[in-house]
Amino acid sequence: EIVMNLREACTHVGFFYLEGHSIPQSLLDQVLAKSQVLFSLPIDQKISLSDSTLQRGYTRFEEETLDPINQQCRGDTKEGYYIGNEVDVKNMDTAKLRGPNVWPSTEKCNMTDEECNQFRKIMEEYRLEATKVCMNLLPYFAMAVESDDRQLFDDFFKDPSTFVRLLHYSSEPSSPEEGIF
Repeated sequence: EIVMNLREACTHVGFFYLEGHSIPQSLLDQVLAKSQVLFSLPIDQKISLSDSTLQRGYTRFEEETLDPINQQCRGDTKEGYYIGNEVDVKNMDTAKLRGPNVWPSTEKCNMTDEECNQFRKIMEEYRLEATKVCMNLLPYFAMAVESDDRQLFDDFFKDPSTFVRLLHYSSEPSSPEEGIF
């Protein structure tokens, strides 16, 4: 049943919601709490936490566009924060979006050292835990494409690029027919 539901979600819906995973609720609660602190910062401080080269850190409201064909006048009504694999500058690969993350610091925002360190620790732990969940799903994806080889996709994920994408939506209701997402 899992395989059938996964195939249906991926081929006809485009996404799925996973329940019963191994990520502790306490960690999810910490991620949401730290996200709220980050998105509550003044806009100038959030903007200082952005790296457009690697697509890391903060993205402003209306900076991204889900549906460019139907969103001619404005972007999405959300702001975001991207966190990927932490790769030092000397091993950076911009083509693969691999490099250092942008982390809150006392120089860039009005968070304490402890808050900045906790934000980073929690987000890195969450990204690692979410990556483990994804890796555990690979055999199910192989079965969903009707392969007898449950390790069909393993070689493609030996060194995966994984991203946490924190999102904060405005209170404006979506209206797809008007191009508001």
